[in-house]
Amino acid sequence: MAVGLAALTIWQVSEAVWGRPGVKERVEAVAKAVVYAALVFSMVALLTRNKAASSSDSQSQDVTKTLFELPGGQFLVGLMALGVIALGVFWIYEGWTEKFMKDMYVTGPRARGVVVKLGKAGYIARGVIALAAGALIGQAALTYDPDKAAGIDGALKALADTPAGPWLLVVVAVGLVLFAVYCFAEARWHRV
Repeated sequence: MAVGLAALTIWQVSEAVWGRPGVKERVEAVAKAVVYAALVFSMVALLTRNKAASSSDSQSQDVTKTLFELPGGQFLVGLMALGVIALGVFWIYEGWTEKFMKDMYVTGPRARGVVVKLGKAGYIARGVIALAAGALIGQAALTYDPDKAAGIDGALKALADTPAGPWLLVVVAVGLVLFAVYCFAEARWHRV
């Protein structure tokens, strides 16, 4: 996953530099590159057992703690929470409306139907995880408690604690696997 996300990071950087003209598209590519790079860092830190970053939760708490120490830190953490929530909403919107298909040139109606379903499930699953993480960061901002901030693993734990916990985790996990398969289709049919 780390290698695949690193490749996605490089691809998004190339989209930002040499991609289609348009400020919106380039800003989206930069934002995606930042998110993918952060995920790569998290995974590599977990794989190497780096004491500075043992989980995405501890990384979120460290970032939150650092932000709290700055002037207006609580406000900055709140902004970070809103940004992560906005990213989640954006991913859900992209999935639900199938906007992710705008630059996909899939040959054949059957293949297109499969790619749409894969992308839709994947984008919505990523959005749900981002919403949960953003809510936890927002809770840390409201309570002024960096220990309440959480990363991906904390967001998944929070989803597990809901009444539909295990089933919700299965749905999200399946969605993420489907998104990984969609990424192969995107590598094949995305207009670069």
